[in-house]
Amino acid sequence: MKKLLLIILFQPFVIATFCQYPKIQYERISDQQGLHDHRIECLLEDSRGFIWLGGENGLYRYDGYDFVYFKDPPGCKNCPHFYPVYDVVEDNLGMLWTISYGGITLYDPEKERSLMAYR
Repeated sequence: MKKLLLIILFQPFVIATFCQYPKIQYERISDQQGLHDHRIECLLEDSRGFIWLGGENGLYRYDGYDFVYFKDPPGCKNCPHFYPVYDVVEDNLGMLWTISYGGITLYDPEKERSLMAYR
């Protein structure tokens, strides 16, 4: 009976201890960090930990500190502009496929080179 009473008395403390959520902090990202788009169409975290954002003006790569802006597909002189980017997906080989107004582009992050897949 004593054990049951102790369990009933300490149960609220145990539940309160384990149900605490960590405090989540948000930081606003804007022009100061290099994100010049005010409308983001898609978001992807790749297997290397980079965040890729597709927006009205092109594609952005975010490493947690700085943005790299791609108006044109990198390493592809004959490819059309990237903007607007509607979607970004990563395949199982680590290649990024972007869908934009200019068509579908395949980007190899290792070689930093793009190929036009479909126009």
